[in-house]
Amino acid sequence: MIWAFSEDYLAIPIEDVCLEQATRHDPPNKIVYINLAKLYLKRQRFDEASEMTLKGLMSETSSADTLTDLGIYCIKLRQDYTEALKYFRRAINLDSNYADAYLNAGLAYYGLNKPQEMKPYLLKFLELQPDSPKAERLRELMNTVH
Repeated sequence: MIWAFSEDYLAIPIEDVCLEQATRHDPPNKIVYINLAKLYLKRQRFDEASEMTLKGLMSETSSADTLTDLGIYCIKLRQDYTEALKYFRRAINLDSNYADAYLNAGLAYYGLNKPQEMKPYLLKFLELQPDSPKAERLRELMNTVH
């Protein structure tokens, strides 16, 4: 590993320096942020890793996949199902055939204890992905809702 030395003579791995500098470029690059987040995770700098992950995802909100990732981020790191639903619905509006957005929206409604609102999203997911390995379990989940 190559090391860079700052003014105060603290050794800093050069990969950190390069990635941190790359985040200052315009337009921001999702891959740079995600790789920097991975480095921070390795170094157990969890708050910074979380911030870089969010910045990476936010740098590219023009795809249904990225919007869905943002929603998942809201749930996994913040337990914010309501905020996550905003991203899932935006993903669906952007690409009405993006099955993962429907799946995650349905599961977010389940997390909010709104099973009736969950059903249409899971049904649409199953319509788009009838052979999904998750299909049987989702059908069972929907059958428990009255």
